[in-house]
Amino acid sequence: MKIKFTNSATIYKIDSLDIVTYGKLIQVNGNIPQNESGFILLDDNENIINSFEDFVVVFNAGDGFVQFTNDTKEYKIYWQFNKEGYVTHQIISADEYDGIIKDRGQGARIVNAAYPELFDADGFYLYKVVDGKIVDVTAEDKEPWMVEKNKKELEEAKANKKAEISSICHGNILKGVEINGSQYRYDFADQNNISNMTTLAIQTGLGVPYHADGEDCRIFTRDEIVELYIAEETNVTHNTTYNNQMKAYIDSLNDVDAVKAIKYGDELTGSYLETYNTMMAQAQAIIEAFVGHNN
Repeated sequence: MKIKFTNSATIYKIDSLDIVTYGKLIQVNGNIPQNESGFILLDDNENIINSFEDFVVVFNAGDGFVQFTNDTKEYKIYWQFNKEGYVTHQIISADEYDGIIKDRGQGARIVNAAYPELFDADGFYLYKVVDGKIVDVTAEDKEPWMVEKNKKELEEAKANKKAEISSICHGNILKGVEINGSQYRYDFADQNNISNMTTLAIQTGLGVPYHADGEDCRIFTRDEIVELYIAEETNVTHNTTYNNQMKAYIDSLNDVDAVKAIKYGDELTGSYLETYNTMMAQAQAIIEAFVGHNN
């Protein structure tokens, strides 16, 4: 394969020719000059294969290759920045933009140039404008931003974890309890029904109609309905109190990973466990007083 520039009779042997970017950039591989006149592609017998006479601009050149483009516009790199001076965008365009124009280097055209990274792995800026020049940001620049970022991440982690455990708590209460192989849900209607049936059974000493999930209605003895009521209310108090104490514990944490690692059912410790035990003891006393008072 060979090429001949339109302003010269010299024919050059080349290794190959690659169309790099959708017909706007062509790379000729081989030792050839950087001629900006366009060229014709020939086969080894010097028959014309194709004409690239409009590729009159040298885009880039290196050891053993030259890239030509048919885009003759003058492109510039603009760095756009916010009011604090941090670079937020880069624009490569032949049009005029407000912003800092980057030095394009020695003779290298920037048509189809790759955009650089403008933010680091944490999402902070990599560059800022100082006295009209682009410079790297410093650790001092980033420090207050990281403090605020970490604070927001911690707050978000706490809010998400609290929502997670509250949802599990609510689900555990609605699921209810299992007694002798039967499940008894405890949604708002069930809470009202079981409370009413328990009160009637205690006051009258008679059995009351009720049913487990998916089972037929039957007569529950006074002791059976009281046992169910105590179990359901104990389950409510346990989950509610545990949920509240776990939220208080979450609020005390200052590490995002520690917050995210929390699972519903993790053991309470210290003052959180003491408060839980106090609340459970008081709830048990109230239930026993209710049952005993109406006996």
